[in-house]
Amino acid sequence: MANGRDCSMSRRLVLTVTRAQNGFDDAGFPAAFERAGFDTINFDDRTFLWYEANGRIERLVRRALRSRQRDNFNRALQRYIETCRPALLFAFKGDAISAATIHAARKAGVRTVFLYPDLEPAVQGQSYLDAIRQADMFLHTKPNLADHFHRTIRPDARFLYPVYDPALVSPPCEMPRERGLLVVAHHSPGKAELIRQIAAADAFDIKVYGSGWASDFPQRVALGGPLFGPMVRDLQRNSTAVLGLLTEQLANFAAGDAITARSVHVPAYGGLLLHQATPDARVLYDSDEPLFADVPALVARMRGLVDSPTCRLAMAQRQQAAVLANSMSTDDVVSLIQQVCQLA
Repeated sequence: MANGRDCSMSRRLVLTVTRAQNGFDDAGFPAAFERAGFDTINFDDRTFLWYEANGRIERLVRRALRSRQRDNFNRALQRYIETCRPALLFAFKGDAISAATIHAARKAGVRTVFLYPDLEPAVQGQSYLDAIRQADMFLHTKPNLADHFHRTIRPDARFLYPVYDPALVSPPCEMPRERGLLVVAHHSPGKAELIRQIAAADAFDIKVYGSGWASDFPQRVALGGPLFGPMVRDLQRNSTAVLGLLTEQLANFAAGDAITARSVHVPAYGGLLLHQATPDARVLYDSDEPLFADVPALVARMRGLVDSPTCRLAMAQRQQAAVLANSMSTDDVVSLIQQVCQLA
């Protein structure tokens, strides 16, 4: 639902579609637009659409309701567009937004921008593909898919590294309270197999949080449920290291991950990320230091970090400095949108 504000505002208005109330990756964008001199009305699509479902019956009910929920969401957006005539509609992913909503925005003279943080827009359906093709600007965060997006989505698709919130940047901890390896991620078969291989070394404790994980790990692996917002950042900052796992290539996807939001957010917010080695991660960090190519290399690095908090702190500081230099903040992205969309 919208955040409850009306259209009688003195400054320029932006409609944002973000999960701003839940501490997700996109939570900082409404505040960034406010700092740039805009008023904002935010639509959190999780109040319109049922995302989390436990068990087969709930998934079937969710699927049956999905179309009606999408229609209600788009009707609400279109009402605000027609009534408030904002300067901009900005969507972080916004995979429930229809082509009809983008058409209504263009008809009303509203500029439209999508920032897509996932691997393959096509899996969201044809209406979503049509929507991002009709928008004024399409941004994405997958460097290894830049050519694919140019060919299959739109030729002016623009790559950005995952975006951090400057309000959340914190210095690394000198002495983290959790001695071990932290994983916060959705399950995939490749991730699960890698965790099993690491646990087999029996060298340090591993804590895994997220959705979809089965309880068939060795004893040194502790499982928890999904975490959001401040809880995630606190654990990441106060663990010896966070494991940067990448989703492998799945069916109907052009490629797997080369970097993820964690690649930027963990170091930016004060944690230390040990990242699967990819060329794009090497560019982001200006170094091979936080990268691992195989399990023995990761285990050896972790043992050194557990034994030497001083070395761990210095490494975290170097990684954070590289990330802040090479990626963009929410404020930087808002400035870019203002320039490209000519929002005077």
